[in-house]
Amino acid sequence: MTQSKYISLVEIDNNNILLYSTFNTSLIVLPKQIYESIFVQQCYENDEYVSQLKSLGFLVEDDTAQLKQIESIRKQNLSSGEQVVNIFSTNNCNARCYYCFENGIDMVDMSEQTADATVEFIKEYYPQKKLKIIWFGGEPLYNFSTIIRITKALKEAGYLLSCHVTTNGSLVSQEIIDFLSLNYDRVSFQVTIDELGNDYGKIKRYIDCDVQIAFERTINACHLLIRNSIILSIRVNYLDKQIEAAKKVFMSLYDTFSYADKEKFLIYLAPLTLLESCQGCPDSSNHLLELLRFHYEKGVYKNIRSNKCDDLLSLFNLMPKGGACRAANKMHITITAEGKIFPCNRYAKYNNYSIGDVLTGINKNNSFYKFFYNWQVVEEKCKTCSILPICQGGCKALKTLYKKKDFVCQRKDIQSDLLRMFYTKLFNK
Repeated sequence: MTQSKYISLVEIDNNNILLYSTFNTSLIVLPKQIYESIFVQQCYENDEYVSQLKSLGFLVEDDTAQLKQIESIRKQNLSSGEQVVNIFSTNNCNARCYYCFENGIDMVDMSEQTADATVEFIKEYYPQKKLKIIWFGGEPLYNFSTIIRITKALKEAGYLLSCHVTTNGSLVSQEIIDFLSLNYDRVSFQVTIDELGNDYGKIKRYIDCDVQIAFERTINACHLLIRNSIILSIRVNYLDKQIEAAKKVFMSLYDTFSYADKEKFLIYLAPLTLLESCQGCPDSSNHLLELLRFHYEKGVYKNIRSNKCDDLLSLFNLMPKGGACRAANKMHITITAEGKIFPCNRYAKYNNYSIGDVLTGINKNNSFYKFFYNWQVVEEKCKTCSILPICQGGCKALKTLYKKKDFVCQRKDIQSDLLRMFYTKLFNK
């Protein structure tokens, strides 16, 4: 018998220790004396506690069994779940944000030929007739004719469609809303608003709009989406040293849209992580804790799950997953305006990370394809890490593009803090 490698713990008072299994979300509070006897001195003679700890997964017979199950879940996750395709209608954009991870990408629109080839590829790659499209770019609404062309072709092919539009919001119109509402079973938008007033215009640097009116244009677009009952999330990007300024933006937007149906409206803060210089990336554990506290206090991500416990586990980044992110799934791919295929949109401007194109299909012998969709846990330090079931090795883009190998590991440093926050909120301590 031995101890599970996937345990987080926190001392909740002078006499008790809270244990949490990151493998299966089991919780147990042990008297400190019992904890020290079993987990420090490794004495397994207390049958009552040992039996309970075994049933909850804190004690195991084989110290490799849980790792094998984690890898089995990762393997299954690769080809299961929702069919999603992320399509760049264009690489072009009317904004020039300093932090855009696509800076340097070829500014081209998807051609009619590529759009038609994309439809044919989708029909072959996604055999089930239920499909979610994430319209991306560039600014996807900058080439709305391609969205119309692909949408109509897929509808004619019998697909039941839903869509999510990732946009700066500047080009939203009633005509666009009407088309999407008519042709998609579910429509949602994400609009990025990083600052207020003229400061917003200075960050976006629109080529088609003066700084003085840029903010009002985007705010009016959000009002239009809300009035049409479109699901809307507003993302506030920021550098970690500017989190206090980001909170002020959040609160101002919260007041502006206070009338919105909270079931269809969300504002959240998003730290920037993929700047090439990355000097301001969220690289401190204190920053992450502050972000999660703020989201909790303001009710962000509330009631996503079926019960309060799971809801809080998700909010405080304690919920085990089947992969590091949505891209760790072969059913969720990205197609760029040129028709190149990538496993994740973060790689879109780097042709050497392409795994195929819409004309020839996906090359499963491609070395990056094999790397990205490898379900095995490769790094030795990850295999025995207590938060492996939660982080699953972390974002591959951060590792491969910017060599930030230790970024996700910093979450391990604050596991006790996260667990304490979770316990406090769950039991209203």
